[in-house]
Amino acid sequence: VAELRISDSWCDIVLVDALAPAAGRRAMFGAATQEALIVLEANPVSITQAYATMKRLRREHGIDHFRAVISRGADAAAADRAAANLT
Repeated sequence: VAELRISDSWCDIVLVDALAPAAGRRAMFGAATQEALIVLEANPVSITQAYATMKRLRREHGIDHFRAVISRGADAAAADRAAANLT
């Protein structure tokens, strides 16, 4: 957060890539927002990582509102199934 000079007044939403390899850096952004937009793919690994990210942000930073963007879904039904797995 300090590296990007993010402050509470600058951010409404922080976009988190659920497949980002630097898992420790996700926690840095948690302190900068109360809402997160999680980007994931419609596959089991991405869904699991997104869910784990959501749990971690909730536990460590009290973020209780999440939005999800599902990319690379074969069709709308695949995106719906991925979203259902996050609830």
